Amino acid sequence: MNTILILGLIQVLVGIFIFLALRTQMLKQQSMSEKGQAQIAKELEFSIIDRLAKIEKNVQGDMFNFHTKLEKRLGENFESLSHNMDRRLLYMQNQVDAKLDKGFEQTTQTFQQVIERLTRIDQSQKKIDALSTNINSLQDILNDKKARGAFGEVQLGNIFKSVFGVNDTLYKTQYTLSNMT
Repeated sequence: MNTILILGLIQVLVGIFIFLALRTQMLKQQSMSEKGQAQIAKELEFSIIDRLAKIEKNVQGDMFNFHTKLEKRLGENFESLSHNMDRRLLYMQNQVDAKLDKGFEQTTQTFQQVIERLTRIDQSQKKIDALSTNINSLQDILNDKKARGAFGEVQLGNIFKSVFGVNDTLYKTQYTLSNMT
């Protein structure tokens, strides 16, 4: 924009310079006759008007060329800026997507671990319930003297069998005592 103004000012100054040069030439020729001077003044006036019209035409042409180039450069810069912004936004979107995917993967893994642990806890709870039931059954058996004796007898028989095998010479089960009991 400043370049156009400077070019315009230069052309106007050139026009003024030409005008002053012609005026100086006119003053020199004042010694001529009145008729010759009027003729020269008209010729000078037409010459100045013609030169100023040419200067104006050149300035307009230069301004049009400058405007066209400026418009083209602004369009190119806008396209480049738009392309850069699109590229950066795509990069940022990819980064956000990657971080979200990573976060979702970690969350999924955490949920899977929690589910596995809850499954183990549930299985352990079932085992504890079964053991509790067995302990209650054992307690019921051990509360009754007769049942406790039968249980002890069976356990002792199992111990002998596992240690000595089935051997009637070393031990006997259901041995009858001398008082026949």
